[in-house]
Amino acid sequence: MAVPTALSLPAVWAPPSAKCLQWSGDGQILLVTRSAVYILTPDAGVRVGATSIIRQAPELEDSQYGIKQLGWLRTMIEYDKTLAYYWPAECQEWGTISLGSVDPTLRAVTPSPSNLTDNACCLIAVLNSNMELTIWGPGRDQIRGKWTKFVDVTAYLRESLPQDSADNVLARTLQAQATCIEWSPQADFNLSPTPKIDGSLLATGNRAGCVVLLRCLRDATLNYAVSSVAVLPIVNRSLNHLAWSPWRTADNTNGICEAYLACGAGDGSITIVKVTQTLQCTSSVTTNSEITASVEIQDELANEHDGRIITGMKWLYSPRRGPMLVYCKPGLLNLWSGDTAHDLWSGRRSFALETQKLCGGSSPLCPVSGIEYSTSKDSLVISLSDGSLHVLRSVSLEPQWDNQFSDDGLAGPRMSAVARAVFRQVEPETVQAKDVQSIYGMASYDGQGTYVWIHEYVGSHINSALTLTGLQRVSSDRLQLQA
Repeated sequence: MAVPTALSLPAVWAPPSAKCLQWSGDGQILLVTRSAVYILTPDAGVRVGATSIIRQAPELEDSQYGIKQLGWLRTMIEYDKTLAYYWPAECQEWGTISLGSVDPTLRAVTPSPSNLTDNACCLIAVLNSNMELTIWGPGRDQIRGKWTKFVDVTAYLRESLPQDSADNVLARTLQAQATCIEWSPQADFNLSPTPKIDGSLLATGNRAGCVVLLRCLRDATLNYAVSSVAVLPIVNRSLNHLAWSPWRTADNTNGICEAYLACGAGDGSITIVKVTQTLQCTSSVTTNSEITASVEIQDELANEHDGRIITGMKWLYSPRRGPMLVYCKPGLLNLWSGDTAHDLWSGRRSFALETQKLCGGSSPLCPVSGIEYSTSKDSLVISLSDGSLHVLRSVSLEPQWDNQFSDDGLAGPRMSAVARAVFRQVEPETVQAKDVQSIYGMASYDGQGTYVWIHEYVGSHINSALTLTGLQRVSSDRLQLQA
């Protein structure tokens, strides 16, 4: 088994999450830890100075596989634990208390589509445990340079909400406390040439149970700001998950596109919101102000109130049908689709997760740490924080677990066994059967059968590692980023 490269990330600890590890539109890996967002760029095809490329090749023979060592370029957004807002000063009600202010950490990040800055890069929205939301962007060098804070979104939310009465202090404070974020893909209005405007939306869920849709703006002097597009009450409790579907042209009409936003609440319920954007002028569009948006809560609910918290949620797109929503809860994987136009399944499908006995801490009740869908194979791969991987086959046609050997290697037990073998190889100490390989984040590397993940070794010592592995091959080509 060949390990082309290894990269140390000292003193890294990451919370298990389906969004702990994700790719930006610029081809960079975003790794969310408690105190920083690591931005890692593979050097494949990147022409930079050789001294900037980080390589730590392990002492393993890889010449027999003919694998070229892969280096990485690294920068980061370092989190300043200084609190910008003290919520008790805003409102003395118990409902506004922020326990995350005791030991502030990063909670979530979401990248924007590419080409939103003056150097055609992504922006990154960062949410901390004190429910403060900011937007960051790169300087001249997005790969190795410093990223700076462009917009304080929390300040905008506090100032833009109505302040007509003292009775609204509690409601205004809860609406300014962001609990989840998700940036939509770039809107597709099916126009040629594509207008040079930003049609993406940043969705923000808050403790008041509302979703605020924001659009990022940039003026001629390269100053950034946000503007509210819509404020939509969803439930009367805090929201904890948001997920965007891809944009699609509405009824084959140029200049109008629509997408779905799934909103998950703390009681386990999910509400589907339909968002429609329209270009007011399709001949010569130059500014974002010529886009109007409308929102509509759908009658269908993806899930009833069952009290079980959502651990991960993502929209899947298949050319065979409309968008499908996958959402995970402890011990369960759920699929939902409201598509009734095709002669395929619709409504909700639930699948119980099975225990894969990999180590002493194996359990199907562990949180999901990665959700990836292969369109060509019509297969869904999820990882749990206990180190196991599970595969659901024929997702768009007739979903079912694949626990048997398959030609492409996408089978749950097989992938888990390979991941465990990689874990044994990359760890410096001897791994025992009881030692836990905690996968805290997983993402696809190539959209096929190569995956990148970060794991923590819980045994005689604790070690975090980011590992990329080609699980569809018998030779198991792997890239390991060790911290």
